[in-house]
Amino acid sequence: MSKAQLEQLRSRFAEGRSALDTPDINQMRQGFEEMLTQFPPAPGVTFEQADLGGIPGRWCIPSQVADARVLLYLHGGGYMVGSSIAYGPMASQLASRLKARVLVPDYRLAPENPYPAALEDAVRVYRWLLDNGVSPRSLTLAGDSCGGGLTLATMVAVRDAGLPLPTGAAIMSAWADLEASSDSITSKAGEDPLLNGEDLRGMAGAYLGSASPRTPGASPVYANLAGLPPLLIQVGSAEILLDDSTRLAARAGAAGVKVRLEIWPEMFHVWHTYAPVLDEGAEALDDIAAFLDALYAREKESKTVTA
Repeated sequence: MSKAQLEQLRSRFAEGRSALDTPDINQMRQGFEEMLTQFPPAPGVTFEQADLGGIPGRWCIPSQVADARVLLYLHGGGYMVGSSIAYGPMASQLASRLKARVLVPDYRLAPENPYPAALEDAVRVYRWLLDNGVSPRSLTLAGDSCGGGLTLATMVAVRDAGLPLPTGAAIMSAWADLEASSDSITSKAGEDPLLNGEDLRGMAGAYLGSASPRTPGASPVYANLAGLPPLLIQVGSAEILLDDSTRLAARAGAAGVKVRLEIWPEMFHVWHTYAPVLDEGAEALDDIAAFLDALYAREKESKTVTA
């Protein structure tokens, strides 16, 4: 990373925060979408709207797809903003690297639709994929920020429902404790250029409604993670959510889950979205693609040996 890259991004962070600093939820959502769509999609990736059993979404389809691969991507945005359009550029970067179709559902958002609306929608989309012929051997999950927490909560719900689990998952800058009790909320406050504890608690309240912030389906740091597939957890050292990821990794490891935790020096919340102009963003997406690619390959080899 060059100092020039980081300085240019800091000015964009200020502009982005200004666009989101409004009490009007529709303006906030529009500002968030404009912020994330400032970069073009990856070359060769096309988009296709989808009806996922009554839930809207969008496919990101690369020019080449290997082994019928599908990645279900659960977007971030504090459960209040974000959409399949906003995350088109990010999803296209993963689709291109992974040679997989990436599906981004438009799960219901708060405050209009509090917990468990987002989780219900994510599980419903997962079922839709299975019902429409996607093999769990060819299926992985990924998510950033609240979508990272939602990815874990979805897999726990899928496990508890007796459905086959995906091959693995990648989690970016997870927001996984809606109680905001991690030490880094305070200790990293002076380093984080994007998030603050007050905003997190406000979004948590909007999403939780009457639910406890320790509800495992909303805050998977309190969930039983036993039996989940391999996980890659990436987080930046300059995030107030740093400890959400370290706590998740510790809890998953203690439950017998194979987990890889990567803490990226100096990186901020979901730095991956700036991959076109930030070296570490591109490298982190490369790591995710390599991790998931290895899981797909392992499942393909296992299927061949079994047959």
